[in-house]
Amino acid sequence: MHLSYSQIRMFRRCPMQYYHRYIKGLKIPPKSALTLGKSIHKGIEYNFSQKIKSQKDLSLPDVLDAYSTAFDSLKYGTNWEDEKPGEVKDDGVKLMSLHHTKQAPQIQPIAVEKKIPISFDNVDYTFLGYLDVIDKKGKIIDTKTTSKTPPEDTIKKDEQLTAYALLYRVEYGKEEAGIEFDYLIRTKTPKIAIMEGWRTQQDIEKFLEEVGKIWAVIKTGIFIRTDPSNWWCSERFCGYYSKCMLRKKKYFT
Repeated sequence: MHLSYSQIRMFRRCPMQYYHRYIKGLKIPPKSALTLGKSIHKGIEYNFSQKIKSQKDLSLPDVLDAYSTAFDSLKYGTNWEDEKPGEVKDDGVKLMSLHHTKQAPQIQPIAVEKKIPISFDNVDYTFLGYLDVIDKKGKIIDTKTTSKTPPEDTIKKDEQLTAYALLYRVEYGKEEAGIEFDYLIRTKTPKIAIMEGWRTQQDIEKFLEEVGKIWAVIKTGIFIRTDPSNWWCSERFCGYYSKCMLRKKKYFT
């Protein structure tokens, strides 16, 4: 079995949510933000994959076509709630265009969506991750889509950067040149926010220790529900909420 950063993040949020998703294998329809983000990633991947050899960006229409194809393939399985697919898609066109004209020309990738599995001695799991883009300087670059500008200290707290640093150092045997989050901000006038961060070996060791502890808990087969007062423990923010309510009725009625 393998662990990934997304699994670890979900387990921390709610072990019962992790149980439904990764132990029972129950998938819920993604919301619009996730579909939009995945579609933009596909457009970026389509451009950068060929740029490794060509060292040239594709035309904007070609990249938008790749984005549009990805979006259309995902939209029917998406939970749109009160949003309209066409409007979300149009917002994505603006964000994709902004990235392609402003950010893409500055990046020369050497690897795109690089899959890196890590095995450890005396451990019965594999840590698996993907590095979105690695540029020629050895910098890891991840593009994210968000509805508002993240706080400036986000990059200091986000353990996804630690996971990225771990994956890079194991794969390449050296430190990365830095880690960059390119935020595409979905506002009335779309914009880009660039945040850069670094991780020490101590950060990585603490992260691995935490991963080991989480794995030990998972192996017990005991999955508790998060504190119900947490904002994400609600029907709106958790697709497994109704299943937890059924369990509650079973044991307390």
